[in-house]
Amino acid sequence: MQGCPLNNLAQEMSPLDEGMRKRVERVYVAWREGLAAALARGIKAGTVRSDISPRKVAAFVVAAQAGIIGTAKNAQSKELMAEAGTGLLDYLDSLKP
Repeated sequence: MQGCPLNNLAQEMSPLDEGMRKRVERVYVAWREGLAAALARGIKAGTVRSDISPRKVAAFVVAAQAGIIGTAKNAQSKELMAEAGTGLLDYLDSLKP
């Protein structure tokens, strides 16, 4: 397992190169904003609970995905990634009304 290239780049380069950190952060911002927009559309459509904060949930989900992949990479365990991924999917299912 090699992990997430974006997360690997963020972890290795952010402390060393401010320009690289800013460019990587733009990718993370776009990811969070896209997910938050999708959640907001889901709220409007009635497919996502209206009591959630799309921005907070998006930040959590992006961090969870990066953490799941990084943890599985460290453990060299596809089983751990599947287990943690299922936990994240269970959380996402809980966002249904």
